[in-house]
Amino acid sequence: MGWKARIKGRLRLPSAGLVVGCIALIVSLGGTATALQGSRTVQDNDLKTNSVKKRAIAAGAVQNAELGDIVVRTATNPIGDGASGRAEATCLAGERIIGGGGEWQQSGTDALYHGDHPSTGGGTRATNGNGFTHWNAKGTNLNGANASLDLIAYAVCLQ
Repeated sequence: MGWKARIKGRLRLPSAGLVVGCIALIVSLGGTATALQGSRTVQDNDLKTNSVKKRAIAAGAVQNAELGDIVVRTATNPIGDGASGRAEATCLAGERIIGGGGEWQQSGTDALYHGDHPSTGGGTRATNGNGFTHWNAKGTNLNGANASLDLIAYAVCLQ
């Protein structure tokens, strides 16, 4: 009996369990990943909202030039003595508001700054889940010198 006959006599077909196990292993290793269209590009609709977390981005991986320029837009509103009011800054068309603030331009001794907040326009405070397009600052001029004070709102915008 030759060596081929001896090997052939020892080999047998795999069991059904082994076949099923191998198929299950191959399927599990395949996963459900799909490639993005294009080459090294990610479009707005490729990712779910909040799907990329800060910890997943390596330090220095995203540079300022890739995000766009950050600019500040302002709005000034003169507030008469004894009056309260607001100033509301807005980004230009095509820009996205990412923050803001406000202050009195002059240092009135009795100028009260009530604070600032994101707004959906017209001073309406943005609620959780609503996109905001403006930044609103509020204050009261109690200067007592019959002088108008300028309230300034800042909108920090991404171009």
